[in-house]
Amino acid sequence: MQQDWKVQRCAQHCAACRMEFGRGQDFFSALCEEGEGFERLDFCPSCWQGGRSNGFFSFWKTQLPADGRRRRIDVEVVLDLFTKLGEGGASDRVPMRFVLALYLTRRKALKLLGIRREGERELIDFTRPGSEDVFPVENPHLDQPQMDALTESLKDLLQADL
Repeated sequence: MQQDWKVQRCAQHCAACRMEFGRGQDFFSALCEEGEGFERLDFCPSCWQGGRSNGFFSFWKTQLPADGRRRRIDVEVVLDLFTKLGEGGASDRVPMRFVLALYLTRRKALKLLGIRREGERELIDFTRPGSEDVFPVENPHLDQPQMDALTESLKDLLQADL
């Protein structure tokens, strides 16, 4: 099971036309599946309008903060990424999905239902408040250094504080 996610930060320029992004300027970030991980690509609004949203694992609208600090990411963006990581059941996505579930629970976007065992696996069931949908998340039993490293990778990937 992969524990080390290598993702690049925002390139600060458009992947298509190479235009530099200015502080406070809107642009679009997208994740492409790349081997066992993801590649992040950033696009200016002009290049994004050309139908670039097709074929990406996940994408969101963002901007470089005017003050240079990381900003808090939109919970809906994280929830979308969490949901898509659960599709297909790839075991290399288990640690990232687990950390996102913890973040979403802290932000009250997910609610813990309970913990159960399926053979050797420990599953934690979550739901969205006001919903009946259940999201089972496998517990990868990460130690603190692994949790910290994965959280930092997610911060870099999303260019935001978690």
